[in-house]
Amino acid sequence: MQIKRISIKNLSSLINFENDADFLKTNLIFGTNGSGKSTLVGLLQHIDSFIYKRDPKSEENLKTFIQSRISKEASSQVMTASVTLSSSSMLSFTFDPRNRSLIVSGSSWMPVKVFDDKYTARTIGDTINVDFRETGIIIGEVNRELEEARRQLESLSKQLEEKLREADAVVNKTIRSFRDQTESTINVDSIISRDTLLDATCNLPHDSTLLTQRKQLGYSKPDRSISELDFDQVRFRFSAKSIADKCTEVVLPPEISVEAAKYLKNYTEFYRQGVSIYNEGLSAECPFCRREWPESEEVINRYRDFLQSTYSEKRKGIKDAITELDNYRNQITGQIGIVEAAHTKALAEATKYGVDLSGWKILTYNESVHDELIALLDKKYNHMERSISIHDQLVALENLHIANIENNNRLIMQIISKIDSISQLRMTLNRKLANHFAWEMWSDNQRLRAAIIKTRQLIEENSAEIERLENESPPHDVIRKVFNDLLNIIGLGEYTIDANKRLNIVVDKNYDISNEGSRISSAQKKILSLCYFFAEIVSEVDNPRDLKNYVLVFDDPVDSADYVYFHSIATIIEKAEQVLSVILQHEVKFGQFFVFTHNSLLYDRLSTKWKSLSKTIRKENGVTVLEPALKTINNYAEYISAICRYYKNPNSRKNQKIFIGNVIRRVLEILSSFESLGSNDFQSFLDGMGKPKLALLANHLSHESFSRVLNPLSEVDELRNACKEVLEIIREHHPTQFATIKETYQIDINEVNDDAVTLVT
Repeated sequence: MQIKRISIKNLSSLINFENDADFLKTNLIFGTNGSGKSTLVGLLQHIDSFIYKRDPKSEENLKTFIQSRISKEASSQVMTASVTLSSSSMLSFTFDPRNRSLIVSGSSWMPVKVFDDKYTARTIGDTINVDFRETGIIIGEVNRELEEARRQLESLSKQLEEKLREADAVVNKTIRSFRDQTESTINVDSIISRDTLLDATCNLPHDSTLLTQRKQLGYSKPDRSISELDFDQVRFRFSAKSIADKCTEVVLPPEISVEAAKYLKNYTEFYRQGVSIYNEGLSAECPFCRREWPESEEVINRYRDFLQSTYSEKRKGIKDAITELDNYRNQITGQIGIVEAAHTKALAEATKYGVDLSGWKILTYNESVHDELIALLDKKYNHMERSISIHDQLVALENLHIANIENNNRLIMQIISKIDSISQLRMTLNRKLANHFAWEMWSDNQRLRAAIIKTRQLIEENSAEIERLENESPPHDVIRKVFNDLLNIIGLGEYTIDANKRLNIVVDKNYDISNEGSRISSAQKKILSLCYFFAEIVSEVDNPRDLKNYVLVFDDPVDSADYVYFHSIATIIEKAEQVLSVILQHEVKFGQFFVFTHNSLLYDRLSTKWKSLSKTIRKENGVTVLEPALKTINNYAEYISAICRYYKNPNSRKNQKIFIGNVIRRVLEILSSFESLGSNDFQSFLDGMGKPKLALLANHLSHESFSRVLNPLSEVDELRNACKEVLEIIREHHPTQFATIKETYQIDINEVNDDAVTLVT
């Protein structure tokens, strides 16, 4: 499998990044530092970790990587990326930094292995521990019987994978059917599962009537619109005890004549109205017949006194009680319709949920008790001096209606309880149905189960046979051989991994330096980590053919500290398949190569050797673009121009001196390649020419950028002399080229008049 297309939006300088042509098996991308190479490589590396691990840590690492690089130039804060593979499948990511949401679509992927400075720092540090798992790869003459057993195991494993995929499809189909027919979201993975399908026996309970029962319960959310009747609507809105106390209290009237008392009893209302009329008219005449009434004021005043007496007030309390009782009758009459409506709704719900509503009681008002109570109150009103008991009758009247509401509410609560329990009933049936569906799945797939069980048995037998044959012909220490052979090919034969997987250096004897990584030069650490890189990949497979699934990414694999090994490293990357094929004695093919480099020599070397897709990655107005590259990329002319300018006009600024020091180093690399493409040992090349300044400078330059260097030439004159030494080498080895330089830049390195030099500060 290979990567064909990469599309990225809003990640660092990758604002709208996409390759305009499909990537090939070998891809060579040239770009200076800061052009976006490492961001692209880092994204691929984090995606690979996330896809294969799928754990919270790898997801968080991917989110953090993206969030820290959300492009500030983009109009949208959302980052999107997609990787199209040779299988036409696509893996896409969308990350929103505002809520740190990561949406992933697609699952196809292949191992992506990245070699860069971080890999070197991580693997070859102060302590070196080469501890890969041993692979099943055999080097050299194979045991034919063992090889056949392994082929059979591979075939059986593929058959098993296919059958297990079929089993998983059956499980998923059963789960979908269960959910479609129950509309349930409960977790049934432990019941309707591959394990259940493949069990030799199945004792799960099953019942073919369960589905019918479940359908009867319905699927919509239960309607609980019915509610209890309100007790307060049938309770007295007055105090029964207060009225009862008024009726039992003996109240004596004021002392008046028998005749006056008679008239008061019979004509109280008459007199009351008369007083009202009299108050309005204030005339000495009868308020009704309008005849003269000379003693009217005396009579009226006496009646006023009577009305203001305790006796009168308490008689009024009895009259008010009669009114309260009549109001209560109206109150109950108003509730009759409400109870009837509740009965109608309850009947419908009772039928739906199977509740017996035959005990429902119709609400009525007991007129006979009412009339009896009114008669007793009238009697009390007319005979206030008597004690009349009505408490029990009042309580009995109220309790009659309360009992009616209690009875009906009990039936309503049965309906509500059924409604509340319907969800539990559905869940119980759903769980029973899950068992039933699992049992049907098990029963309907006996042939598939038998095939899987048989294949597993064959795999166990085959594995036992392989173990027996391997014991007869133990496998080689493949990883150790890969590591050591690569070291020999690269030119570090003095280093070796022993049988205990410890790093040794051979001088007069073997010395274990596994814990002395700090004594190894940075260049040699790079070489060791490259060997480690390929050994690690080989350790992940049991068959060399599986390496075809791997994508190898090299991010600036060569730096200026490594130039003594430049061609060796370039050869290993260029011919990785051929080299490993020789070591493993099996044909090795990788899926794809990506080399990102800012080194023009490496680019030129690989572009002439590989049939590759060659691109240049660069920034244009802060945005990374990918565009076609020239066959060779060489800044030699620009480097010579910078050296000549500095030679004529030295500059004491530190950054300028660092820049020129790095430029000199680059020119030396190119001059070395002019001499011999088979070696880049320009240290001896310089020493033999008696160029001590250049030799010193060459050992202290950093590859990372033109802004970092450990520069031993601290004086301007020293650096200017180094420029002169470079031009002298060109004059000696390439006179025609030097003549062009001399004419172009009007420079004469024979002049020794230092006083004429202008120092720019």
